[in-house]
Amino acid sequence: MTAQILVDILEKSIFCLYNINLIIMDECHNATKKHSYVTLMEIFGKYPKSEHPHILGLTASIINEKYTGVCNPQSIKSFLQDRILGLERRMRSKCITCSDRQATLRFAAKPSETVQTFKQGYSVNGILEFAPVIESMKSIFDTSLDYFSCLAKEKKTRFNRLSFDDLLNEKLQLSERNACAISVDAMRYCKEILESLGPLCVFWAAQILLKQIDNHIKRRMLNIEIKDVLTKCKESLNKVIKEFEDEAVYVFSSIENIIPVEPLLTTKAASFLRDVLLAEKNSFKELHAIVFTQRRCTAVVLSKLINYQVEKDETYKGLNSDYILGHAFDANICLADGAMRSKKQNLVLSNFKQDKFNVLVSTSVVEEGLDVRKCNLVVRFDGINNYREYAQSKGRARASGSKFIIMTEERQELETPRNNI
Repeated sequence: MTAQILVDILEKSIFCLYNINLIIMDECHNATKKHSYVTLMEIFGKYPKSEHPHILGLTASIINEKYTGVCNPQSIKSFLQDRILGLERRMRSKCITCSDRQATLRFAAKPSETVQTFKQGYSVNGILEFAPVIESMKSIFDTSLDYFSCLAKEKKTRFNRLSFDDLLNEKLQLSERNACAISVDAMRYCKEILESLGPLCVFWAAQILLKQIDNHIKRRMLNIEIKDVLTKCKESLNKVIKEFEDEAVYVFSSIENIIPVEPLLTTKAASFLRDVLLAEKNSFKELHAIVFTQRRCTAVVLSKLINYQVEKDETYKGLNSDYILGHAFDANICLADGAMRSKKQNLVLSNFKQDKFNVLVSTSVVEEGLDVRKCNLVVRFDGINNYREYAQSKGRARASGSKFIIMTEERQELETPRNNI
């Protein structure tokens, strides 16, 4: 049962708090701001203390944010005490941990930890013909983002975050602000992928997004103004696709012959494939890996890139990838089929356990709660933002002799990940 379901049950008086003897809250560090855990604990105030159930909160990390204060023991201690007291107050409980550290370490995941550095951007030794394409893509995305953002401001509206299911509903009357939001998201995703993975991955992403824009344009209830906004977004995506295709045909003779090399990939993506994935594939007899990304769009396209690399380079043979995004979803447009339903999510995890693929690319959904097979390689593709991410993702490297690799830009090496955790 989710926390929100229990909140709904109690608020509708289907049964009362005094009917419950014990509530176990997994990942209780999420009890911040407007989370359902906070709402649930606020309900306690409506009942006398004698009717309160017992509370057991579980977490690998009581801190769910990055420390940004002065780096000295006293400041850090004060920060920790403040967060612990806040969590205790919200949970109406006391924070405790194992008193025997050595006993805890016997059961803790102990992978070897490595920081893999890369230079931001593109290699100067790559295919020079693609340099103008990259600059053109940047210009298209920046110009389009400015245009759609200004258009929304002129209308004095805010971007309305709809569920993807609603957007697929042909009976829904899209407003012009939603059309702007869809267009902004499409351009923003492509720009993020260009910066993180490179123009080849943008080419794939633009094709996926273009189909979704077309689906919106074909809807019967759209007025001319809304269609104009979406058509301009479609034109931007088509321009990106055409520029890439023209250059790819010139360099590789055909789209099918494209080889994923720099600068079709960023140095980060190339380093991940070569220095992390291929190197670790060769060091393990059987590789079972999880790659964590910050963004959903990165997870979808990175998984496709891994499989494409296997097709084009025999040295990667034996690798096979799929992705998982979780249930929650609130974007206007995406690179996958909306929120992953439980059935689809469970199928992906089941296939991973059964060795039908061996590289799972995931957002933070796999950090918490889900039953995932033991892995001997865990990679943080986008680095680490806080201690919770570090502790929970590292905990997925449970196999004997496992490795935990954090990718970070060279100039950030001194800051990441230790200062963030």
